[in-house]
Amino acid sequence: EGKLTVKYLYIAAKQDYVCRMEVGSHVTEKNTTDSRIEVVDAGHWVQLEKPDVVNELLVKFAEEVVTN
Repeated sequence: EGKLTVKYLYIAAKQDYVCRMEVGSHVTEKNTTDSRIEVVDAGHWVQLEKPDVVNELLVKFAEEVVTN
């Protein structure tokens, strides 16, 4: 009840000391029914620090959403 029911991707940055990976992961697990958590070894600006990794994760996730 009250949970997000669409597929959900949370990209957690291992070295992010602003938006803590542990907190974001917990909130994701608690509030979604179909989620995936991916951990990237980067800081707060994960999309700027590891753009190729983030893009690959987003493309794979989008393909999963479309095919399932």
